[in-house]
Amino acid sequence: MNALLFIVSLALIFVGSSLFTNGVEWIGRKFNLSEGVVGSVLAAVGTALPETIIPLIAIFFVAGTTGQDVGIGAILGAPFMLGTLALFITGMAVLILRRRRVMGARINFDSQITRRDLSVFFLVYLGALIVALIAPQQTKALIAPLFVAIYVVYVWRVFKTGKGASDAPSQPLTLDSWAARLKSVTARQTPRLWLVLGQTALSLVLIIAGAQLFVNQIVSLAEQLHASATLLALVIAPVATELPEKLNSVLWVSQGKDALALGNITGAMVFQSCIPVAFGVAFTSWVLGPIELMSAVIALTAGLWVCVLAARAKLTAPALIFNGVLYLLFLSVVLRG
Repeated sequence: MNALLFIVSLALIFVGSSLFTNGVEWIGRKFNLSEGVVGSVLAAVGTALPETIIPLIAIFFVAGTTGQDVGIGAILGAPFMLGTLALFITGMAVLILRRRRVMGARINFDSQITRRDLSVFFLVYLGALIVALIAPQQTKALIAPLFVAIYVVYVWRVFKTGKGASDAPSQPLTLDSWAARLKSVTARQTPRLWLVLGQTALSLVLIIAGAQLFVNQIVSLAEQLHASATLLALVIAPVATELPEKLNSVLWVSQGKDALALGNITGAMVFQSCIPVAFGVAFTSWVLGPIELMSAVIALTAGLWVCVLAARAKLTAPALIFNGVLYLLFLSVVLRG
């Protein structure tokens, strides 16, 4: 592993995530979209691209069973990391940054959005687990399109039930601010649409490039340590590819935009349980071993835990520590094996 490339990859992901959170907020403003749409759809899908690319590359371009093993592991690793580590980090960010937040350590979230996202995730991901356990091999390819259809319906409902644009103040567009500093002038309060879209596109390029570079360095390290393909796919690769969601959520938490922070994660969980799973069911054997099953059960448990808390209006930052405990539990079992 090259230490310099490792640092460069992290820098690309951080800068890309910062540009993305700023850009996607302005897209929401420009098109009068709700926080639910911005967080659960635009931000979630955009930052989910790196971890979606990894299994597709493994499934279609890596020969033999190794490609399928890495592909299935990466597909399952994404919702596992989001449901455990990403939500835990979000809770910790609220606690650590409580002194600079208007609402302190309280999470200001939209219960309806959180419950909707996690309910869909739980049912769809449970369905994917059932397909792996009992569906005949010859029928799996026929079932796969259902996962895509469910996600299309989900997106339609998110747009339909949106409550209008958020009143939360947006920061000036970053590229506008940079240009204004160079010219020693004040940044425009309302940036041009083409510049907003350009910044968002640039941020996605940086995020994907950084995640790919990070994964390459982690793969090199794993090979040096003789780690298994399943361990790499389930634990190591998702840590890198889930960085955008984690960083985006921390950035939004620091700005007091908790609904966007949570929606970014829960929306990505819905996406990961539908689209990548559809590819896995259609183009792999979709047979799960003990480690893969354990990761899926823990992801379902983590999602259900937060969903129940949200339904009871008891979702707090300390409560999300439990999600971190689930992650450590899985890690201890895997490393012992």
